[in-house]
Amino acid sequence: MSFRVRLAWVALAGCIGLTGCTGKDILAMRQHPTELPPSTSVTPPGPFTGPAISATSDYPKNENSPRPEPPAQFASLKNPLQATAGNVAKGKALYDANCAVCHGPAGLGNGAAAAALNPKPMNFTTPIHTHLPDGYWFWRISKGGGVPPFSAAGSGMPPWESTLSEEQRWLVILYEHTFSGGAQAGGGATTGPAPAGPGPAPSGPGAPGAPAVSATTTYPKDENAARPEPPAQFASLKNPLQATPENLAKGKALFDTNCAVCHGPTGLGNGAAAAALNPKPMNFTTSIHTQLPDGYWFWRISKGGGVPPFSTAGSAMPPWESSLSEEQRWLIITYEHTFSAKK
Repeated sequence: MSFRVRLAWVALAGCIGLTGCTGKDILAMRQHPTELPPSTSVTPPGPFTGPAISATSDYPKNENSPRPEPPAQFASLKNPLQATAGNVAKGKALYDANCAVCHGPAGLGNGAAAAALNPKPMNFTTPIHTHLPDGYWFWRISKGGGVPPFSAAGSGMPPWESTLSEEQRWLVILYEHTFSGGAQAGGGATTGPAPAGPGPAPSGPGAPGAPAVSATTTYPKDENAARPEPPAQFASLKNPLQATPENLAKGKALFDTNCAVCHGPTGLGNGAAAAALNPKPMNFTTSIHTQLPDGYWFWRISKGGGVPPFSTAGSAMPPWESSLSEEQRWLIITYEHTFSAKK
């Protein structure tokens, strides 16, 4: 099963005149590879006041209401998958291929098909989405708009249980949690970007009591050593960007284009070029990366391997200050933090 998220403009134009597209309409539109029209703007979400779930709710008629309770067979379900960088990447690929056409690439509910739909696709960045239980998510994606109260409201959401496996639906859910700043895995909730792969042993750099940066270090010769202190002009820098879904999406695009060839698509340091490099590209999933100050990150990406101690070790990393703007470098840094779940 492989669907590319492209909207057939002719099909969409025909659908706009209707009260709302059906699930079949959306599934048909996804099979025609044409350019997407611009997404619509959305209103920023308000604060969450609770509750998230209610037995008596007028949702989706009132989009600000609590969500309806899922049926008993869904209510106690827990996501069996961990929010690793690999799983989140798989979830993103599935989301982009199947969901972004309606919910938008950043989960804002403003995809190319959104203008034709009533009720509108859900905006996953609203605070309520950090409070919804796993069972609700799985029920919603599995049954789509084919069950009450969504069917009564005319929801066009397809029942994804007919085209996506259980594992694929859980992967999509993992990725959707990143839009609201919560990654839930196995029923546990966290705030901030989705956590990534395993970090080093507790005695390694970044462990409690171990320095992340040091004026005297053998790094990168010893990859387990603390990182060198950045020069004074970098040391006090702070990332001016927030880890919003939009900024993370921009950072991911820049990372995929410029960094993944060495550092790998999930930041594990195992990109296509990694085998030919010595020292090896950094694995961003290690726990020290949650402790490094912003100034170190910006120094490292800006100067690359052109300054000591990286130059003396033979680092091949380019000085990205020569090809990326300051904002672009901060966007990449913001995205790279997702690999180690740095808040």
